[in-house]
Amino acid sequence: MKLQLQGAVTLVLLSSGSLFADSFSQVNLVSDITGLAAQTDTNLKDPWGIAFSTTSPLWVADRASGVATVYTGSGSKIALVVTVPPGTATTGPTGQVFAGPGTAFRVNGGSAGFLFDTLGGTIDA
Repeated sequence: MKLQLQGAVTLVLLSSGSLFADSFSQVNLVSDITGLAAQTDTNLKDPWGIAFSTTSPLWVADRASGVATVYTGSGSKIALVVTVPPGTATTGPTGQVFAGPGTAFRVNGGSAGFLFDTLGGTIDA
């Protein structure tokens, strides 16, 4: 999986089973630009980070939208869109990590599956 900063999520497929294949095919899965990819999502602006767990879909930090969007492996958008405080374009999320299941990371008495960092300097869960 390759994430382009121009606002597109791109899947790179190797043409053989080897990691050292001599050719590849690029498939643009999601973009904020109509017609550039299979799916269009206006939230996908200035994406800085991507994270997932062994069982979750792809979480993408959309810095200029102030949210994190969630996609399947084929690029289909899942209804869940997470506003990352403070949720503005000037301080939006620049990345996230999967913190682990259950009580791996505790915040205000609850567990947090994902942690987000922002351009504003905050860490949110």
